[in-house]
Amino acid sequence: MPGSFSDSGSCDQASILDFTDVDLCKANGAKTGNGQEEKQVRLRLSLDEICHRTSFTRKEVRQFYRTLKQECPLGVITEETMRDAYHRLFPNGNVGLYVKHVFRTLDTQGNGKITFTQLLVFLSTISKGTHLDRLKWIFRLYDLDGDGAIQYSELLTLCCATHDLAGTPEKRIFHETKKSGKDEIFIESEKERKLRQVKLWVDKVFRRWDLNQDGQVTLDEFLAIHLNDDLLETSFHSFDDL
Repeated sequence: MPGSFSDSGSCDQASILDFTDVDLCKANGAKTGNGQEEKQVRLRLSLDEICHRTSFTRKEVRQFYRTLKQECPLGVITEETMRDAYHRLFPNGNVGLYVKHVFRTLDTQGNGKITFTQLLVFLSTISKGTHLDRLKWIFRLYDLDGDGAIQYSELLTLCCATHDLAGTPEKRIFHETKKSGKDEIFIESEKERKLRQVKLWVDKVFRRWDLNQDGQVTLDEFLAIHLNDDLLETSFHSFDDL
């Protein structure tokens, strides 16, 4: 059956249709320089080739593929599909902005869809990649506009989006403070309190990351801070059994 893996037969027969390769061919009826219409060429990746591109076994690849086909019968993930999945994980949260940036990072072709192979490469990087590979992926996630540097506003935007996943109860908080020797009371919402805390954290982190204090964090600066971060590397091990 086209588009599925067989548990028997040669590895050449065990292949899937990967739409990433279709996009790389720039097909879909595009005109060439001599006016001739290009034909859509669909390339099939063998099961062994996918295993080579990732760090997964043949059995693991088959399991991932069956799961993807159940959720996405067409074999590709759209931003809407990912948003629905996050909604199930965080039913009370605002997942839209976070999903937007995760999807952007995974959609390496920029065509609005994530193929099976792209998804596996990401999962392989997070669960089985080196510490350097994982840090480079995180840097791309933070670098919202893809210009090769993390701006303060980008770090703040992504951190706020991450905190929004859990949702924020609508309630008011009363604070008592002393100002000019007088007792004062001010009121803020839970959302305002959370935003204030996130900003304080981002202020502290960005100053630490921005080694030359030029208002942006390059990949070299990011790696210089985190390559020897044992705590961060340990936290990545939670994905080892993905």
